[in-house]
Amino acid sequence: MELPGEHRRMTEIANRLQTAGIRLPDARKAQGTYVPFLIDGPYLWISGQVSNFDGEAITGTLGDDLDLAAGVAAARLSGLNILAQISAALEGDMERVRQ
Repeated sequence: MELPGEHRRMTEIANRLQTAGIRLPDARKAQGTYVPFLIDGPYLWISGQVSNFDGEAITGTLGDDLDLAAGVAAARLSGLNILAQISAALEGDMERVRQ
C-alpha cells in the first residue's frame, strides 16, 4: 500500500538511521522544572542532553577519567539524545528540520 507523500517524507530520516544501524534512545520526559524541548514559532529549542542510553551514562572528564574513545562514545550518545528529542518534539516528523 502506498503511503501519502507527506508520510513517506516523514520516515526518510528514520529509515536512514535504521539503515546505518542506529537506534535512537527514548526521549527523556519533562521532570520538575526540566523541559526537554520548546517550540517557539518556527524554532525548536532542545534543552541540555547528556550521554545517557537505556539508563547507562558516561560521565567524567576527558583526559582524566575518560580516554578519547570514551569521549567519542559520550559525544555520540549526546547527539543521539538530541535527535530523539527532535523526533519527540516534532511527533516523528524530523523532515521538518531545515537547518
